[in-house]
Amino acid sequence: MSSRPEGTDRYQRLLEDRERFVAFAFSSAELLIEATPGGRVVFAAGAFRSRLGLDPVALFGRPAAAVVTPEDGSAFATCLALLAERGRLAPTTVRLANAERTTVVLSGLTRPSADGAALLCLSMGTPPGPQPKMARTACTADTLGREAEARLRAARSDGGSPVLDLLEVEGTASTATDMEIASALLQRASVGTMVSALAPHRYGLLRASGATEPRLAEVIAELQAGLRSNGIDAKVAAAERLALSGPDTADLTTTQAVRSLRYALSSFARGGVKALTAAGLDKGLGSFVATTEACAGALRRIFADRRFTLAFQPIVQLQDRTVHHYEALLRPFRVPGIPAGDPNELVVMAEMLGLAEDLDGAVFEAVREAASRSGAAVAFNISGLSAQSPTFRKRLMAALARPMAASPSSLLAEVTETAEIEDEAQAAETIAALRQAGVPVCIDDFGAGAAAFRYLHSFQVDYVKIDGTYVRHAVESERDRSFVAAMVDLSLKVGAQAISEQVENEAVATIMSALGVRYGQGWLFGRPGELPAPRLFTGRRRGAKETWE
Repeated sequence: MSSRPEGTDRYQRLLEDRERFVAFAFSSAELLIEATPGGRVVFAAGAFRSRLGLDPVALFGRPAAAVVTPEDGSAFATCLALLAERGRLAPTTVRLANAERTTVVLSGLTRPSADGAALLCLSMGTPPGPQPKMARTACTADTLGREAEARLRAARSDGGSPVLDLLEVEGTASTATDMEIASALLQRASVGTMVSALAPHRYGLLRASGATEPRLAEVIAELQAGLRSNGIDAKVAAAERLALSGPDTADLTTTQAVRSLRYALSSFARGGVKALTAAGLDKGLGSFVATTEACAGALRRIFADRRFTLAFQPIVQLQDRTVHHYEALLRPFRVPGIPAGDPNELVVMAEMLGLAEDLDGAVFEAVREAASRSGAAVAFNISGLSAQSPTFRKRLMAALARPMAASPSSLLAEVTETAEIEDEAQAAETIAALRQAGVPVCIDDFGAGAAAFRYLHSFQVDYVKIDGTYVRHAVESERDRSFVAAMVDLSLKVGAQAISEQVENEAVATIMSALGVRYGQGWLFGRPGELPAPRLFTGRRRGAKETWE
């Protein structure tokens, strides 16, 4: 009888599998990584020292996304999520986080680990031919916001001190676009800095984690020189620095800190540094939370009295352009003493103060009445916080049980990712209860974060709404078209149809339709407005499952 410990032979085979993986991968790759489904590195080998100045061992336990530029972090996370779901990743280009921003081809497959769990095996190599000269280009506002949130969360565990600089640039003689100005600012920023135009003439700068942060005045002077050297007749007129961690945020929960950051970005985009000051954000994220908590009672009354209106945007079938349903969009009234200038800010404030259920409940009642009056099919949003609340689920089911002029199948619930769902079991119960009541369910902003792929696995839903970032870029980017095609494929496999948001022109509509997306939403089909004449909806029940045809 063998004296070898149980499992030794299996583990030896896994080691041999790894050796084969390394041997094959090295034939066309320079960098090899094995990561958990959550994206943490468990093994690394290759030219990390020459490419990134890193010892491969130093990557163990760190996020695999650390090897790519911050601008590609979201795309890299999507790649990992698709790899975990599909078992393989087709070749995709990303850029390394080095001064040269080296373009590499990323490929991947999955294999079982010693304990039977799946590992993500990634290989990266430079494409054949001369390396293209990569200009340092600005990222999107969504990308900057997500990266800032990720660094805020990381700082609460690793003790980092990330900061976000917000700048207003003015210059009437300049004909440069906001993207050109953002790119000019980036040329004089340190390696690893992310820059984005958040609104016309308003920009955000986020430095690499661990970078030594110069004084704000020094940053402004350097950026001003960058504008001049690029021939841009403009100047930095106002600036504010937000500390994303430190003493000011020590008493905040992570949720409160993230919501405060989102509010700050939205407020700055809307009204610049003046809006930050008016909201108290010039004194820090912690001071802002303390100030807004005094508004909780007033905000609760606003929701109870429904001091808001709704606008409705059509969602159409891409093949024949007939209206399928409408999405209800919140339009709050201006209320003195409530520092919420737009719908996004109001939602963020409600979530931060624990009032998401109050807001979602009030909006649902308004949508229910609008659908009953018009006969149109209408979608309403549910925060991730509300979706995982048993109390909200009971309230929602009671409302659906009340008599209404329209069938529950004239409603659709969109679960938003403004708040990541932590209790997936409770959220799954809410989604199941909605569908049992005849209300189809959609995952909003699919692809915006890796969590949405987990939701697709955990929840049975009828629709996914593909994040607008991929939709907008699909016209020029083969990579983004591949991502959309993969998302559509995953959705169809679990019985969900895809909706593309931000379809603003015919070129985007044509591409989305060719990629298998069935429905579209955007200004091409109509801006938010009033509901149409009654009885437009033609949805019907099919079998035991509520679906919209």
